[in-house]
Formats: sequence, C-alpha cells, structure tokens
Amino acid sequence: MALYLPNMPDFAVAYFATQLLAAITVSINAIFKAAEVETLLSDAGVAVVLTLAAYNDALEHCFGAVGRTASGARSSSAARA
Repeated sequence: MALYLPNMPDFAVAYFATQLLAAITVSINAIFKAAEVETLLSDAGVAVVLTLAAYNDALEHCFGAVGRTASGARSSSAARA
C-alpha cells in the first residue's frame, strides 16, 4: 500500500491504520514528478494507493504505465463525509 499524501494530519492516521492492518506501507513524496511516482510504484509492486483527488491525474498516468488501472479512486474528503 502506498500513501501519496502531503504533510497533513490525515497522513499520520492513514499510516497507523495501515500498520494496524499489517500492510507494508510505502510513502510517496507529494512533490515527486509523475516519472518518479511511476518508478516507485513499479519497483515496490504497489497494488493500493491512498491519496487525495488532486493527485488522481498523476496516478492515472502512472498506473497505466505499469499495466494497472486506477479504478475506484476516492478523495479523502469524500471518505470523511
């Protein structure tokens, strides 16, 4: 699982939630360019990304490049509602 979030309180909540699930967590720096995110996702074999709606476009490009789809993406604010 990858966390593609800026420095915000939701990052800490998401990180500790993944630890409770015993998931291997990879943090993606929010200022990475699409090519850097693509390399990280591919190298780590990431299957799930928790992110904000603002990063969806970058992920669509990255998941397409590594042969996966970014379906069911949902913003963090939608999850709170």
